[in-house]
Amino acid sequence: MRPETTHTAAAPSRPAAIALVASTLLSMIAVAAHPTVSGGGGASQILVDLVKGRAADEHVHAAVILLMGGYLFGFIGFAARIGLHRTPVLLGLIAYGIGTLGMVGAALNDGFITPALAAAFVGSPPEKADVALAVLMYGWIAIQYLSKLGFIGMSLGMLGVSLPLLRERGFPRIVGCTGLVSGVLPVAFLILAKADLEPPLLIAILAVQSIWNLAAAGLLIHGRADIASAGLAQPA
Repeated sequence: MRPETTHTAAAPSRPAAIALVASTLLSMIAVAAHPTVSGGGGASQILVDLVKGRAADEHVHAAVILLMGGYLFGFIGFAARIGLHRTPVLLGLIAYGIGTLGMVGAALNDGFITPALAAAFVGSPPEKADVALAVLMYGWIAIQYLSKLGFIGMSLGMLGVSLPLLRERGFPRIVGCTGLVSGVLPVAFLILAKADLEPPLLIAILAVQSIWNLAAAGLLIHGRADIASAGLAQPA
């Protein structure tokens, strides 16, 4: 019975690792393909530019929403492999789930709601265009806070599932230390510095989180023996 239980626990490791790697790499492509609006030319021109980029916006943010599902699938597999009976791991999974919901909300707002609102007001008189721009500013603020919620939740999730690994040796401990950095730095930047998510900060956070994603995937694929020998999948 014991070998069968161990095999069952290890079964989701490879698909979860593939999901983490694929989502990480495709996220970089999505960020590079994200359309931008210059913001020049007044409210009417901004609405026109948003409508022109509507198709690209929808495609990119639809991909982001799907990638959040990939991230969550991979993270659940990793958390289950470490052990959901461990309180930090379970809390980390909850935080990560909340984070992905925040990211989905930001993507829906940025990629679908904002362009649709711009399309509804494009060609309107200047006074109505100004009103639309004010509403869009509200949407931009919502995108900022939803994105911050997403990054903070996902970072805290990485921290939670990494804490048990800090007590181990070898590669599991390296992954644990990586999770410590990936969990603390983005939260510190966004909460303590109260920074807006401008492109440089966004790229920096994605880079830090990507390192943990790849390390966790490596542990899932090549570190099964390390995980098993550490007894992480067994009740404490």
